[in-house]
Amino acid sequence: MSDFTLTSKNKDGLLIIETNGYLNNIGGEEIAKVCNENIDSGTKKILLNLENSKVVNSIGVSILTVSYTHLRAH
Repeated sequence: MSDFTLTSKNKDGLLIIETNGYLNNIGGEEIAKVCNENIDSGTKKILLNLENSKVVNSIGVSILTVSYTHLRAH
């Protein structure tokens, strides 16, 4: 079980994602899903606030990197 949550909102063309808890593969996949849905809908700017995620493991970082690559491709 993961102790991870995220909230997201769009404001003036900017996707804002705020996370809370341990960012592992489960959290990374949740972020990627939100990012990819918004990127595919035309979002060009993303702000990822990890202030409340004190630990990010290597798999979480890898998934974030893939989302960044997806954004750059659009």
